[in-house]
Amino acid sequence: AESFAKFRRLATLYATIKTHKEPMKPRFIAGGRNNTLELANTWLHRVLWMLKPEADAIFTETMRDIEAKELKGRFGRQLVESWIVNSSQDVVERVRAHNANNNHLRTGPAATAAERLRWSNLRGSRPTQSGVHDFSSLYTTFDHQVVRNCLERLLTRIFNKNRLPSGAEPLLVVRRSKSRDGDEDREEKKWQAGEMRPTTNVRSYSREQIVELLNFILDNAFVMVGGELLRQESGIPMGYGSSPMIANLVLALLEIEGIEGIIQDAKSPDGTVISTAQGDTPNTPETRIQQFELAGRLSRCARMIDDVLFIDVSPEEQRWALKRIYKPDATGLNTTEECVSPQRVMHLDMEILEDHLGLYTTLYDKRDALAEKGKMGEVRRFPNVDSVLADSCKYGTYKGYLHRVHRVVMRRSRFAALAAQRAVEMWRQGYNARKLKSTAGSFVRYGYRPSTRARAMRLRVNILIDAGIERASKARA
Repeated sequence: AESFAKFRRLATLYATIKTHKEPMKPRFIAGGRNNTLELANTWLHRVLWMLKPEADAIFTETMRDIEAKELKGRFGRQLVESWIVNSSQDVVERVRAHNANNNHLRTGPAATAAERLRWSNLRGSRPTQSGVHDFSSLYTTFDHQVVRNCLERLLTRIFNKNRLPSGAEPLLVVRRSKSRDGDEDREEKKWQAGEMRPTTNVRSYSREQIVELLNFILDNAFVMVGGELLRQESGIPMGYGSSPMIANLVLALLEIEGIEGIIQDAKSPDGTVISTAQGDTPNTPETRIQQFELAGRLSRCARMIDDVLFIDVSPEEQRWALKRIYKPDATGLNTTEECVSPQRVMHLDMEILEDHLGLYTTLYDKRDALAEKGKMGEVRRFPNVDSVLADSCKYGTYKGYLHRVHRVVMRRSRFAALAAQRAVEMWRQGYNARKLKSTAGSFVRYGYRPSTRARAMRLRVNILIDAGIERASKARA
């Protein structure tokens, strides 16, 4: 069986344990280098990645007319992307956009006093609430036919949107090349009429060919488990190179259609019974505006593949939106509520909090929570000072940490506190205080933004490091 799997270059099914879940659960992954579907997955990933901006554009178009007319003055920032986010930094930008929209209602010059009063009254005393929900069936029981249908519907909309002047459906050309410095791969796309001769770095695809590529991958998702050959018949295969983008665009289509459905219901004549977060209710002018406004708030939420983050959406609205958008009874897409206001809200490697200035993010490490629960021993975050690694590598882990904190932490005081806390922690393990301060100073000087505050931040971090080391020295004595 082992030689058969290697000869046929089949993926092997293995599992990792999600220790942060209660109870712990396995995460099954189809892995293995150079397996039969690797090339197909590589190109499907490239194609779908190139189509992500097209999905963003379709998503934003669903709200454009509503926000220009019925929701005029409600939002200070124009909607520019779908729910899809690629990093923690993208989530931070969503939080900043939320704060900007709230500030706009108080003092925004783009809204008249009457508009600000109108939307403030509609909001009333409703608190800002957030929540995180995780798909529990995306990689296990999600119906393959739903995956195929959703991606095909999205591709149809994208290709129709990019039809040639003659009215003919175009071909998508994906080209992969090196950046000018040669350090990074760069991918580009264009729409054209004629088919290109395929090369190692260039492919052209029709809409039907992209669907065929998806079908080929889903139909041939074979894995070896021990000596047994199995085929995955439901769920997006985890471990394949194209799986994240398949999930992203399939869910994006459901989100587009879900928001469109909410808007269409709100446009229905007065007296028509429509679905709302409060239950089925006859449509009225007041209900219509409330649904439009809810659609605007929902469109500004975020999703990192299978983790949905709701921002400024009540728990009742969150649960209603998940059912309305993802239609679990029809698609088999079930979600699990991870955390919802007023409880702590953690998403990716950050926690979302609120103070008098609005929402903000700070660093969150699951390992700390696991250690508090006794599920982990000592959490090691940097190399042993006596290791054979070069000093540039050992102290470089501190600089890397500062980069991460700078991307995620939105409050300057918190950045300074975390920078000093890590330095003191490393000093306790034998690292040199002067080199730690030099590393922090170098990062702040050249990497901290805004640069106008770098000098003050460098001084602040140094003071906190000195104070922390002094306290630690006294405690040690």
